[in-house]
Amino acid sequence: MKIRTVAAAILFVFNPLVGGVASFINICRRDVSNGDIIIIAMFFFLLGYSTPPVYDLYRHYNDFNNIVDLNTFLNLIQTKFDLTLYSTEYIIRELGLHFAVIPGLYLFISYIIIFSLYKYYVYRIPKQNAITYFLLTLSVLLSVPVFTIALGLRFGFGCFLALYAIFQIYEKNNIRGYIFLLLAVVSHYAFLLTIIAIICVKLLNLNRLQFLILIVIAISCSYIVSDVILVLPLPELFKSRLLAYLTGYWATEFLNTYSIWYRVSLFLTYWMIYPGILYVILSKDTFRKDKLTKLTVFSIVLLLFFYNYEVIFSRYALFVNLLILFQFVKFYSLDILKSIFLIVMVLFSAITFICGNIYANRTVIELNNMIDVLYLPPLITIIERSSYKSEVLNKIDAEGRFL
Repeated sequence: MKIRTVAAAILFVFNPLVGGVASFINICRRDVSNGDIIIIAMFFFLLGYSTPPVYDLYRHYNDFNNIVDLNTFLNLIQTKFDLTLYSTEYIIRELGLHFAVIPGLYLFISYIIIFSLYKYYVYRIPKQNAITYFLLTLSVLLSVPVFTIALGLRFGFGCFLALYAIFQIYEKNNIRGYIFLLLAVVSHYAFLLTIIAIICVKLLNLNRLQFLILIVIAISCSYIVSDVILVLPLPELFKSRLLAYLTGYWATEFLNTYSIWYRVSLFLTYWMIYPGILYVILSKDTFRKDKLTKLTVFSIVLLLFFYNYEVIFSRYALFVNLLILFQFVKFYSLDILKSIFLIVMVLFSAITFICGNIYANRTVIELNNMIDVLYLPPLITIIERSSYKSEVLNKIDAEGRFL
């Protein structure tokens, strides 16, 4: 292990923020160290571990408490689609660990995946200057939707399982990629769209004009998607789940219950998709014979079929943004378009991280004093937060909302 990585690890033991920053600086180079990746992932594990059980996380916390043996676990998965999460809950429960390990673990794995992929691609591009490495690394760090993973678990984590699956399938030609793809699908059914995109990659080729035409068609058809799904011969469980986002509460009423500032913060979580799509359209790399870029193209088209449904659009856009990011990193070189997009990507990602992650979840952060995680030694954080404190749970109602 390199001396600078050992130094970062020692700093992390006493102050996670200082150690994490040191590891980030170490990663801003061509030869990325696995040790530094682990340190950054551990930093976000601590944040996930310290996240209070509110919103969807409260529901998952209740499910976790209801899994008392193998029979209750089997009964649960017979009526639920989220096999990856419930299997994780069962294993953590059997090991006698605190539920908070799960959001921490999912964040840890997500950062391991994204920086491992970054390490693979950045080593293969032409050597860059220090500023370029810094901006590329920063864009990767900020691209992870921290609270989407920590509070929701299913979709956010599924994004990174699917991303790793695609990497294994297209870059490594490894069959285990399909295993991770299956895990992504049973994390959240939205990743069935990724399977459709993979099939399209095998069967179809698009040029720039055809891509633009499909974009127009997809946006136009987004207003009738729910009607089409009603008549498709889909499994009833999948159809009912999907229609819940297209015609039910999550499609029409959900956002009306929140303030304009929340709606703005939701938009900021995925607004990178718009310059991202523009970059894909303009980039000369998009229509070369590369399966990752083809998958990005078809994923954009599939995403735009749900353009009229903000909740499902905003979620799947998070995943498509990751595909665009790695298409960009994979073929990075010094030209005007890529230089401009790199700056735009960092600016948009920074605003998204600050507004969509931190500002939008400031009440969550305050509820469990998550700021303490930045400077307390990790061992103290893990011991002190080995169970949810009563003063935290007493501020949450039966639906996981703040009292």
